Amino acid sequence: MDQKVNNEQQLEALITYCTNIHDKATFQAAKNSFCGAPNHLRPSLLQLLKAYPSIIIEAHQLSAILPAMLPRSYFISSSPLKSPSTCSLVCSMAVRKTRGLNNVDGNTSIRMASHYLSGLRAGDSINCSVESLNTLFRPPTELSTPLIMICDGIGIAPFVGPYNSPSAILTATKVPPVFQQGHRARPHKNQFTMGNTVSMFFPPSPTFVETDVPNQAGRVFIVTGGYSGVGYELTRMIWQRGGTVYIAGRDEVKAREAISAIEKDTTTESIAGGLRFMKVALDDFASIKAAADKFLAEEKRLDGLFNNAGVSNPPAGWVSAQGHEMQLATNCLGPYFLTKLLSPLLISTAKVTETTGSVRVLFTTSLATHLGAPDGGIDVNKLLTPTNDQQVNYALSKTGNWFLADHFAKELGPHGIVSLVLNPGNLKTPLLRHFHWGVGTLVSPLLYHPRFGAYTNLWAGFSPDITLEDGGRWIEPWGRFHPNPRADIINAMKTKEQGGTGQETALIEFCERAISDYS
Repeated sequence: MDQKVNNEQQLEALITYCTNIHDKATFQAAKNSFCGAPNHLRPSLLQLLKAYPSIIIEAHQLSAILPAMLPRSYFISSSPLKSPSTCSLVCSMAVRKTRGLNNVDGNTSIRMASHYLSGLRAGDSINCSVESLNTLFRPPTELSTPLIMICDGIGIAPFVGPYNSPSAILTATKVPPVFQQGHRARPHKNQFTMGNTVSMFFPPSPTFVETDVPNQAGRVFIVTGGYSGVGYELTRMIWQRGGTVYIAGRDEVKAREAISAIEKDTTTESIAGGLRFMKVALDDFASIKAAADKFLAEEKRLDGLFNNAGVSNPPAGWVSAQGHEMQLATNCLGPYFLTKLLSPLLISTAKVTETTGSVRVLFTTSLATHLGAPDGGIDVNKLLTPTNDQQVNYALSKTGNWFLADHFAKELGPHGIVSLVLNPGNLKTPLLRHFHWGVGTLVSPLLYHPRFGAYTNLWAGFSPDITLEDGGRWIEPWGRFHPNPRADIINAMKTKEQGGTGQETALIEFCERAISDYS
């Protein structure tokens, strides 16, 4: 990638942080030459790296060099790129304690995110800042133009064509089909392509927003986690279109504050529906049963259930009231139980609703499902003994959401109800609260306002383009169907009699056993 270097910062960073004395002298000479050249004749960073391809930088110093190496904006020049470009800048990011290069415990290894710059043409400007991608990804298999890779806190090097593993980035001779991050499983052969990954990081503009939602007066909805983040924005949007929204969560104070704020946030187009609080803790089956019973006693209809609330990366060892791993309980078991208890009301509502498919159930998944879930999605036999890696546990719980959406599509579809799963997008929400503070700082430039996640939900919950035949499908930000979902997970949703692995059925049976004392 021919990135024009218009100042000395990048070269100075290379000189300062590379540990090889020869490299220091080489880059000092390059800097002197660089500074003496007219701006339009200055070499690009890629040209410099190709000339001096091995730069050793210790892991704990990587955070200092990255701002210089990865400025917010790049200018793509005309040479030597094709038009359009298939050039890539690939990095990965994770913050973790590891053993340093000098065998010293406690260094922080930082990996940055990946950005596949496909389709760019000469003269295009792009934003390319750090992004969290704490799991596997598959780089494109064929590149005819160079790649700059910063990975594993070990080195920086340009590559053309095949990709080396990050643990041997500077010396590897064998080329695995993908490179791995840490100890996580190798991504499945059917994992979607890097182009789709970047499409989730940088989605096209939303096509379905508040003003596209028809009048919802007389309709009733539940939004779990409706007092913060995406849930708050979604609640506000539905309320402004006349719907009655139950904000479901454990914190009544936050819910009342949200209700007060929403009621003040009126626009000229607001219809103003109703706002209610539904007290429920999704990590406690007893709380879910009590909340559902109270709702069923108060309401005669339910037009939409948005299973939005979730938890990510809590401290290892956190468990639910019934002893299940916290992410599995909150993200998967709780929504399953709540949806099951409310299904009779959803069905009765669909019977008296004129538009078939307008009653909907939404489950919230994540990019972690596609990137981090093991082959086949979920090994149900291992759910009772979760790993200590909370990101793996999170990916499993989010894969479970996809299974649940498909299950309820089969259960409720014959009654005229659409069940879907959606990835709301990469957003600035409280979901990051349990992560290391550095992760939030690093990923912040590429996170979107929560309202964009609400747009994903709006499209899934109200778009007239969605029909009963779409039940179980995956929705991408900010409202569109995934073009290439993982085939191995699709296969896991089929029963063994249908030629699948039966993992979805196994998960539903697991859920039923878990809730058996509370049903």
